[in-house]
Amino acid sequence: MSYTHHHVPDINDLEDHEKFRLSTILGGRSAHGFYNYYFNDLKYHRNQTECFNHINDLYFDIYGEYRYESYQSFSNQYSKNFARKK
Repeated sequence: MSYTHHHVPDINDLEDHEKFRLSTILGGRSAHGFYNYYFNDLKYHRNQTECFNHINDLYFDIYGEYRYESYQSFSNQYSKNFARKK
């Protein structure tokens, strides 16, 4: 199954089935989908922190909680779990 990235400026513009699709793309409780969405969405933001905050807010709107406490915790987890596996 291939994935085509679609930037979501405002989750309130999505219909329920689109929100569900976004929830599966963000990976639910898995960090992998969140990271993929982040790296694909970077080009729509002025910097990495803005991109992270946007996606973390999308995650909050879907799940009622933030995936990460801050950009720093996101970056630390990425470095710990994914960056070294390259």
